Amino acid sequence: MPTSLFTEFNKCFFVTVSPPQNYMNYIFFLVGTFRRSKKKLNESDPLEVFWLKIEPSYIKSRRKQGYKDDRSDLTFLENQMAYGVSIEKTKNGGEFKVTFVALSGRPLTLRVGKDGLPHCYGEANGKPCILKEMFVNATENFIGLPSVNYVEMKGVDEETGGNIVEKVVPK
Repeated sequence: MPTSLFTEFNKCFFVTVSPPQNYMNYIFFLVGTFRRSKKKLNESDPLEVFWLKIEPSYIKSRRKQGYKDDRSDLTFLENQMAYGVSIEKTKNGGEFKVTFVALSGRPLTLRVGKDGLPHCYGEANGKPCILKEMFVNATENFIGLPSVNYVEMKGVDEETGGNIVEKVVPK
């Protein structure tokens, strides 16, 4: 993932997804962005989720069709079956519980960190961390519905600052 996308979209994390067998050349990025005012998350809409499609042949095709961007919303099935998130306000002001469909048993906390930027906080390998990236290995069944095989979480250990990685198989 190009680091320029982090600043371009003010994103706090991103998710890469393994494409289905018949779209092996496509790479998709699910991007979480935030809207910031005085270093506070927007209470009514703290997180925006969308695909950012950057595979070169896809971009070329979109440009030929007159599209100037490569952003698209998740479909209903993508939201419900594998890649969607639910967000709810917590009792702590400015914090939100973020639950990914792919990791429903591992909710994260979205809040503005000490650095004034939004981060998703959670645990990886039993240690508190700041989530930076997730890789979702998914396959599509015969009718095109995604099924998550495993999720690899990558982040920064809050205590040591070191990188931390955990592979999670959904139950």
